[in-house]
Amino acid sequence: MNDIGSKVKKFYEKTPFNFPDSASIIEKKIRDRNLILDYAPLTIEKLYKSKVIELGCGSGWLSLCLSHYYKCEVTAIDFNQKSINIAQAAQKLLKTDVRFICADFTKEFLNERFKWVISVGVLHHTAHAMINLDQLIKRYLDDQGNILVGLYHLHGRRPFLDKIEKLKNSNQDEAVLMDAYRKMDQRFLLNEEEYFLSWFADQVMHPFESQHTLAEVINVFDKNKITHRGTSINQFKSENLLDIIENERAFEIKAKKNIQKGIFDPGFFTVLGER
Repeated sequence: MNDIGSKVKKFYEKTPFNFPDSASIIEKKIRDRNLILDYAPLTIEKLYKSKVIELGCGSGWLSLCLSHYYKCEVTAIDFNQKSINIAQAAQKLLKTDVRFICADFTKEFLNERFKWVISVGVLHHTAHAMINLDQLIKRYLDDQGNILVGLYHLHGRRPFLDKIEKLKNSNQDEAVLMDAYRKMDQRFLLNEEEYFLSWFADQVMHPFESQHTLAEVINVFDKNKITHRGTSINQFKSENLLDIIENERAFEIKAKKNIQKGIFDPGFFTVLGER
């Protein structure tokens, strides 16, 4: 594992991302709402009973949703055993059937193909995000498969990072940073402190991240004969791809306005592709 990979692994071993105070929180949130719909307008017709792999599954939220709502045959991989453990505990409560594997998906591989390849919020914490995206497609995507990838956006991420960097440069301690983040991201209940801390650590204290553009993702898609089917940058509206790419910088304006209003906006985008 390279130096960046080692630092990221050590960071997540201490504070796993999106990690709730108990498996019952995962169960309740999944039963209450289909969280998959936060990432892309994935229809039941496309997903139902599909064979899916999620790379970097964390605490298992998406994979468990795929099994619970769409009856998918899911393989979920993450290098953090603590995250895998709570995902498996939540699985027992939900009575789903996800195959969870603790492994580094950039180094250890399965000899299988999948109808869906999903990696959301993970590749930008690897040393070579686009190389790893290309590798995952080549290794896992079926000849008539679909892919959903989520990344920090080069322009959309900047307002959030600028705000945090300004606080860090003014020698504010971690408690001040935590308070500033809590005011921005108000999704967490009083009994979800560990859940909140996992988000704070990931967003504010992470040792490595990279930011990317839709154009970069499309370049990898084109090399692998994948057709772009939509992006969260324009709310998955049917628009000319070149026009969306031309206007990517507007994503920064939107994020900046949200940050100024005190609205949490991490500058994150998803892209859907199909072979």
